[in-house]
Amino acid sequence: MCPYDVNTDEEIFYFPKVFKSGWYDLPSTPKRLFPKRIAAELSNLILTCEFKSLIFLSDKDSPWITKLSANRSDHPPIIKAVEYFESNKLGKKFNGGIEVPVTDLPEFIRHYFCLIRSDASFHAGYFSDPSQLFLGCIHHSGEVQFCLLNKKFDLTFSAAIAKTKFRKNNR
Repeated sequence: MCPYDVNTDEEIFYFPKVFKSGWYDLPSTPKRLFPKRIAAELSNLILTCEFKSLIFLSDKDSPWITKLSANRSDHPPIIKAVEYFESNKLGKKFNGGIEVPVTDLPEFIRHYFCLIRSDASFHAGYFSDPSQLFLGCIHHSGEVQFCLLNKKFDLTFSAAIAKTKFRKNNR
């Protein structure tokens, strides 16, 4: 859970100063192919930016594998995602952050997106590069928000995103 301020009756959110942000989507893709496509395009973007890894964090203090996902036996993609996370020591009690090497990103993102899309109680949070030049967030619709935290990174990001199939939208 986020810290809570009883005086204002609101959760307290911490977010860095953003230089520039935007939402991006992918051209129409069949639903069954979408996890692979978003994983491929995000991986391509990260490789083009020459990052060696991404850090995935949640802004909630709750397990990544929710009770709903852990108990699903009717949806093979969720079952595979839970098995993947558990085999990588991200079991039912894990609620921290993880650094994922670029070589593991396609598989990680496929399973991560499955949880985002299939489990409404899973709170995906954010991902960033180790130097914290940007924050990204994947929406359950497949749209991705990128918040640039550094003006110098803008040219690199613009060149890299142009080499993917992501399209800026007007969200």
